[in-house]
Amino acid sequence: MADKIKAVVVLHGAEEARARYCAKALVKEKGDPPTIDQTLSILDRIKFVMGWSDDTVRGYKTSLNTVVRVPLGKTVDEIKTLTCAVLTPELLARYKHTKLFGITDEKSRKSTMRTINKNIRQVKAIFGDNTKVHFKKFDMSFATDIRDESFYRGLRKVYRFPKSDMVKDTFALAESLDGDAKTILNLALYFGLRRGEILHCRRDWFDVSDSGCRINIYAERDFKPKGGHEGITIANPSYGAKILNEANGLDYLIEDRVNYGKAPFDEVTDGLREIGYTVENGRDKPLHEARKLFGSYIATTQSLYIAQKYLRHASASTTNESYADVIVDKEVIQLWAA
Repeated sequence: MADKIKAVVVLHGAEEARARYCAKALVKEKGDPPTIDQTLSILDRIKFVMGWSDDTVRGYKTSLNTVVRVPLGKTVDEIKTLTCAVLTPELLARYKHTKLFGITDEKSRKSTMRTINKNIRQVKAIFGDNTKVHFKKFDMSFATDIRDESFYRGLRKVYRFPKSDMVKDTFALAESLDGDAKTILNLALYFGLRRGEILHCRRDWFDVSDSGCRINIYAERDFKPKGGHEGITIANPSYGAKILNEANGLDYLIEDRVNYGKAPFDEVTDGLREIGYTVENGRDKPLHEARKLFGSYIATTQSLYIAQKYLRHASASTTNESYADVIVDKEVIQLWAA
């Protein structure tokens, strides 16, 4: 054994030898696993170091709480004092079973599997290689099983363009709205902006010329683009000018910014749900569906790669599978024309 340890030290260094042959001693040095509450506090503390947005941290917290409390049948408050050592393969299996039990409809089953995958992926990220340094004082041996946990496969969801009448109703809704609500839906429909981008969209982002209207999306003030992907999107200049003229805000286009613009965003979301953008129809994020309509329009009239650029995706496959379909109805294509 001594010869083996010496060989590992020579080839891989002392730290690797300690990791391989002194695991029990290291565990004793590091103490107990973190509790759920301690882990949530650490996520808040390292948010800026990791470059995470508030939404990212909120998503991590929700996923961790869900994966623990659902199989145990406990509330969020009841699991706070539990250690993360409860995250065993058995618990993860119970979580999956509890979520899927009684679901017989294949569409609903696949949707639930996607949710399970998302939550497990988030928990893996919490205890991944990038965060190890922030958990050094704890016994993190339980995290090995989490990193090895597998995902459900064959769940890729390909985007399909809505029926023509539904799209026409969407544009009619945009015309019927006013104030901030109108600006919100138009920015999603004509420029493909995300919710956070719409909320932080400023007049300085616009560059309107005779040949087109360009919106420059970049990190500034308290805004950081999703995934750090800065970029541009371009649309018809007449609609860019129209949005600027009709917007209430003098700097930020969205004037009502209370609670992240909840009131005008809710007004748009409610209107889109009435049209048919619902969970039951497989369209659970109504405003985001307007971004996908824009992506389909650009992919149809220009190219998939232009759509990728305007939607600011890291890969064309993301655009192709989830944000763009071919529009065959010429009347629908004309909805984006001036």
